[in-house]
Amino acid sequence: MLQSNMIKGEVKMEWKNIYRGMIMGATDVIPGVSGGTIAVILGIYDRLIAAISGLFTREWKKHMLFLIPLVVGMGSAIFLFSHAMNWLLANYERPTFYFFLGLIIGILPFLFRESKAKTMFRPYHYVLLLIGITIIVLMPAEMGDGTVIEERSLAIYGLLFVSGIAASAAMILPGISGSFIFLVLGVYHTVIYSVSILDVKVLLPVAIGIVIGIVLMSKIIHYFLTHHHTATFALIIGLVIGSIYVVFPGWAGSVMELFACVIVFAGGLFAAYVLGKVEH
Repeated sequence: MLQSNMIKGEVKMEWKNIYRGMIMGATDVIPGVSGGTIAVILGIYDRLIAAISGLFTREWKKHMLFLIPLVVGMGSAIFLFSHAMNWLLANYERPTFYFFLGLIIGILPFLFRESKAKTMFRPYHYVLLLIGITIIVLMPAEMGDGTVIEERSLAIYGLLFVSGIAASAAMILPGISGSFIFLVLGVYHTVIYSVSILDVKVLLPVAIGIVIGIVLMSKIIHYFLTHHHTATFALIIGLVIGSIYVVFPGWAGSVMELFACVIVFAGGLFAAYVLGKVEH
């Protein structure tokens, strides 16, 4: 009986991951906001990396049952929110980024507690933290011009494939946004527009690149989380702190906008607090 229950426990689909995936997917369409950061907020980052890394092991079924609802939630949110995020960024860009700014800052206390920084950090851990900040702050600032690429040549499909690999590696790193990588490489608007109209010819090379990038990067991160947990968390904290610089949209231009930014910033802080309480 006990063995039977254990087997049932192993094969149980984790449907709660659908809403987690939707939160991650909604943020992945925002340049500067990392789905990996949201995974940390939700308390599933370590397990997410272990699940992706373990897809080609004997326990692949258990990992698939963890990942399938997550992927369903992410895919649904990316499709549903691609229109909403385009509208928010076009009409309320600064308040939208202030919300995510509050969300990112709100998770920092949890990260420091999770890493046991007060007792575990040594001088070299703070050096790694500074390296993480520097990586994000020094990322290229030149981006695409905001137009959709109409050309459909082999070179463009190659660019989309490579962009998928680069963006997927960033997606699972807290602090680095996959959408930001798309923006830097000049394909962000092309990808978002293709998602909104389901242009399979554009999305297929991007999707293949994303899958390859996530599998490769997850194995690297899983190794470091397993063998150098505190050092890895120190670098992750640095990446998250650095993303504040990337997400910060500048100061409000009017009193009304300032009021709106303060409200949504507080909402982001509160959302991080609530998510932390619910998940942990």
